[in-house]
Amino acid sequence: MFALSEASLPAVTSGVGVGVLARPGISKRSPVFLVATCALVLLGVVATILLQRRPPATAKTPPAAIGPSIAVLPFTNLSSDKDQEYFSDGLSEELMGLLTKVKELHVAGRMASFAFKGKTEELASIGQKLHVATVLEGSVRRSGDQLRVSTQLVNVADGYQIWAETYGRRVTDVFAVQDEIAGAVVTALKVKLLPQERLASSHRTTNMEAYNRYLMGRQFFARHDLEGYSQAAIAYEGALALDPNYAAAHAALAVTLMGVVDFAKSRAEQADAQRKALAAAEKAVELDPTLPEGYSARANIRSYIGRDWAGAEEDFQRALSLDPSDPMTHAGYGRLLARLGQLPEAIAECRKATELDPLFVRGWVWLGSYLNSIGQLPEARKALTRVLEISPKSEYGRYYLAVTEILAGNSTVALGVVGTPTTSLRRTIVALAEHDLGHAKEAQQALDDLIAQHRLTAPYRVAVVYAWRGEKDRAFEWLDRAYEQSDTGLPTLVFDPLVAKLRDDPRFAAMLKKLNLPVGK
Repeated sequence: MFALSEASLPAVTSGVGVGVLARPGISKRSPVFLVATCALVLLGVVATILLQRRPPATAKTPPAAIGPSIAVLPFTNLSSDKDQEYFSDGLSEELMGLLTKVKELHVAGRMASFAFKGKTEELASIGQKLHVATVLEGSVRRSGDQLRVSTQLVNVADGYQIWAETYGRRVTDVFAVQDEIAGAVVTALKVKLLPQERLASSHRTTNMEAYNRYLMGRQFFARHDLEGYSQAAIAYEGALALDPNYAAAHAALAVTLMGVVDFAKSRAEQADAQRKALAAAEKAVELDPTLPEGYSARANIRSYIGRDWAGAEEDFQRALSLDPSDPMTHAGYGRLLARLGQLPEAIAECRKATELDPLFVRGWVWLGSYLNSIGQLPEARKALTRVLEISPKSEYGRYYLAVTEILAGNSTVALGVVGTPTTSLRRTIVALAEHDLGHAKEAQQALDDLIAQHRLTAPYRVAVVYAWRGEKDRAFEWLDRAYEQSDTGLPTLVFDPLVAKLRDDPRFAAMLKKLNLPVGK
């Protein structure tokens, strides 16, 4: 699974100047003429490739970006082994990480830049959509222990090259290549580095196979489904078997295991994944106290599992002080603030996340859910519609958009949003919507299915249905179950509009106290 390609690199032929063809005495059949002709053909092919995304003369100039700005597009994998794509993607992501260290430089987020992977969209259009003035693109060819990286920095307004370079090195020199490219970009953009800024990552491993597996893990994680999370966990664990002190791999494993929790089929599976996730996050922070991903991972886990709100807030603030440009950390901090009853601040953090990465699905989901909570339904609908434009299969996007419609009195529309009730989220919406439509039999069937299929993993959803129906005793019965089973959805009752009918009951305040959450906000 983790084997590398051993195919050799194809030979590289040097180009021949155009002036050769104009020299007297050179026959059209001579070797020199033939080599020159081939070189011109190759130059034409290369020029076509480089110019295929260059905007025509009539293309609209993208709007001026706010200060120096760049998008690092996914580098093209030119290796004979197409399975090496994880390596070219990883190189692009590592460069993003290095460039985000430059305070004066705005760097488009990973999800935003990778949305253009495999597409031939004009650079001017990319610049408009990502609000950047420049784009870094390139290619990676890897074979055995040899590495060839070609890069170019392009001005999206006119499509012309600002800087370009090709690096031929050994694979073990990949970190040096990353640092050199990042340094060259900063120089080309004439961005000033602050004294404390270093364009070299200290969060690396010296074991190249561990690095390979780490990059594979990131590739699997990007799928955002159970299979992807499971494979990512295997890859990260493989990296850590080779280098137990690889802090970045520990942090990535922690985040991945929390993804596995969402798909757990039993409380035992949930508890096991949560325990391992917390241990991985703690280890990441211990090994590298300057790694923002370690604090961000631990903050989320402290919030979801330990209900250690103060510790989670401290970790989020530490992560943001180390890397204020990470949209996931801003959104995660916003989620914590919402649970603490600070909805305006939570909304501001999620807006910041979506500004940093306009294609960051979780940021839009949480923004929409908080807008629902304060009754701004039109704005919530816009945010959640944006989620489904970016990720049509988003379960949480569909759930919260359906909640918007239920709150607006459009229960039939809500049913259309969720479609077939195959998950706890969809069954919850069907139970709510059918109840509002006066379809008692269908509503009860949906609730019965929810209980039968998800009582061990999603008791909070059952409580939501009973709360919406006004059956307070049954609602609190299931809230107690959610507490006993450490349901990660339970703390959302602070702001969840679907449980509003419970808020005047003394048992509601008592539950908040048990969760160590503020009462009366």
